[in-house]
Amino acid sequence: MLNPKYTVTDNILNNLTAIASAREVIEQAYLVPKWEAKLRRQALLHNTHSSTAIEGNKLSFEQVEALSEGKNVIATNKDKQEVLGYLAALEKISTLAEKGKIRVANILNLHRILTKDVMQNVSDSGAFRNRQAYYVALKTAQTNNGDVTQWLEYFTNGVTYSVNEAKDAVLKVSSKKKNWQKMQIALTPKQMKIVEYVNINGKVSNKDLQAVFKISAQAVHKELTKLVELKVIRPVGKGRALHYVLV
Repeated sequence: MLNPKYTVTDNILNNLTAIASAREVIEQAYLVPKWEAKLRRQALLHNTHSSTAIEGNKLSFEQVEALSEGKNVIATNKDKQEVLGYLAALEKISTLAEKGKIRVANILNLHRILTKDVMQNVSDSGAFRNRQAYYVALKTAQTNNGDVTQWLEYFTNGVTYSVNEAKDAVLKVSSKKKNWQKMQIALTPKQMKIVEYVNINGKVSNKDLQAVFKISAQAVHKELTKLVELKVIRPVGKGRALHYVLV
């Protein structure tokens, strides 16, 4: 049986508390399925970019995102295949996690996916800004007789950063009014941006959104009508004074 050696330090405890707090905000907010899926995809891409960059991969985050969408990017075959393999492995892990068990054969299969058509080579070129911290944390398990405390601190720091990014994104589109009886509503990216605008400015008019999206008054009206029907916003005033606020 595996019995890892570690100590729950103040740093780890603070990180775990922050993670739990952020998770509660995300779960109780007006988080819609489409937006949640976008956040998960962004987390997947950031994970892939950060992890491969640590090992010397030169692709930028934008290139990783383009590659995941099937677009061609100007890069070496090794760098591209490394990213594609990592993305495939992460997607495979999510399906294994749903089954509740990960066996040795699964780990070996993940390794094959990661290393397919890729020659493993950790070089100094394309150094990632967190590479030194990553290796220092990783080596502490060897230098401290298997104690993984410093690695857990490094890891929980990263998770805290990521989950706080997700929380901040959710808060931008969450209603400031407390109404936990409402169900989460699926909105399009454009509708999410409208809600974010209202959260920041308190209200929005048709003219405001014409400037934001560079579209016609009729197209804006169509979006606003959908949000009114979903009971996300409501109209206030008439004529030129007509504007919309959150319900």
